[in-house]
Amino acid sequence: APMGPRGAGPRGAGFDVGGIVNAAAGTRTDHGMFFFGDGDRGRDPPQRKRRRQREEEDSVAEDEENCTLFLSGFGDVTSADLLRSALSQAIPGLEPSLASLRVPPGKPYAFLDFSSHEAAKEALYGLDGLRLALPNAGHLSVRWGKARPPAAAGSASGAPPTEGGARSAVEEGDGNTLFVAGLRDDAVTPEGLEASLRRLLGDQATTMQEVRMPPGKAYGFVEFASHDAAKAAFSLLDQPDAPLQVRWGKARPVPAEDRPKRPRFEADSRKDCWFCLASPTCETHLVGGIATEVYLTLPKGGLTPHHVLLVPINHVGSQVDLSPTELRELYQFKTSLARFFYQGLQGSGMVVFERFADTKGTYHMHQQIVPVDPKHLRSVVDIFKQEGRPRGMRFAELPVNDPEAALPDEPGNEHYFFVEFWLPDEQGAAGAPTNRLVYRCAPGSRIPIQFGREVMANLMGAPERGHWKACQVPKDEEARMTEAFKQEFAPYDSTQAQ
Repeated sequence: APMGPRGAGPRGAGFDVGGIVNAAAGTRTDHGMFFFGDGDRGRDPPQRKRRRQREEEDSVAEDEENCTLFLSGFGDVTSADLLRSALSQAIPGLEPSLASLRVPPGKPYAFLDFSSHEAAKEALYGLDGLRLALPNAGHLSVRWGKARPPAAAGSASGAPPTEGGARSAVEEGDGNTLFVAGLRDDAVTPEGLEASLRRLLGDQATTMQEVRMPPGKAYGFVEFASHDAAKAAFSLLDQPDAPLQVRWGKARPVPAEDRPKRPRFEADSRKDCWFCLASPTCETHLVGGIATEVYLTLPKGGLTPHHVLLVPINHVGSQVDLSPTELRELYQFKTSLARFFYQGLQGSGMVVFERFADTKGTYHMHQQIVPVDPKHLRSVVDIFKQEGRPRGMRFAELPVNDPEAALPDEPGNEHYFFVEFWLPDEQGAAGAPTNRLVYRCAPGSRIPIQFGREVMANLMGAPERGHWKACQVPKDEEARMTEAFKQEFAPYDSTQAQ
């Protein structure tokens, strides 16, 4: 019976392809044999050994040049092509970023090389625990692998297989980076790759700024002076008889020491509810409108001057607890805001998000609403999905035919991150949400408290605004911003029309 992902414990009695389960103790080794009696004499204690393995895996995972995964649990398959086909069927989006797949002769495991660290990270989350449609396959076990030994880098098995013409590992976008594979033995060094590219590109080679190859890999990345230069090089290299394979790649990760340091903020010491209007510490100067059941307020440290919160007046924990009247009024506010953002902010849409999870102190349900610039309308849904994957947040689609309905209760997975998109089209403002997503999890699971805000800050090109405390302004400025918003929103606010 197979193991759960990375040593989560046996599902049955004892054997897992690619690893061994000690049926009595529920522990696992990866040495391909059982140890009985005094077989561990002279070895590290199991706890120390496992700790050392975890530390080694963590250090490998933190290496942003590492693009390799170790895979086991796929059964009796020895053909790399058959395994690759099964993986592509299990996860349709995997193939474009899978640069090579290696199954060592006679071994029940494989190594997957990806075009980037981020692509490998997404594959790790997507594959771990899956069962492939292969003979005697168990649940896949996936972990970070080590860089391929340099001696093997130039072999035929190290190059990505021909795919009938180059395909993008990353959409073209506005990047300056190309991914190059299919290298010959004399080109598996940065110098050899650069020499090959200069021969193939001719005068266009003068726009190359950097050629780099991950250690032990038979592929590389080329940075150009501009997107137009990279696009011209792509056209020259992407030919049916070209000796190299080329795709759009991701830019080189910024070294940790060069990244802007994320500020750390002290946790708030307030124990009473921030959002109950009767609370003595409620910031009432930020309130922009009060209806019968729901009120609108600007947040402290808003992302933009039009970032608002919708808050039920009654103290409730999640939208599951809202009454039909509260849900209706919440929806009425959102339709008014959608019209306002479209007409008042030159065709903007909006994103609505709500987090219900463990938090310090008391929790009062609220939904955050941030306008979306027209240039991001086509990408914002996919960006939320992409940003969630590395955090283990797999979003499910929700129907949009009953947008006033609350999320259905789901015992065991009561906590959630909910996001709703109101995206206009050529007909005008969205009169209802165009997309609705939810990620559910059990109490105790982690949902990053600033996730929605950080995604929107990154989308706007202002990641430094990902925490509200980085955006605070004096109280008199908050009051001025609130009055300005009220005047702008008043012509669209249908909650005040009665």
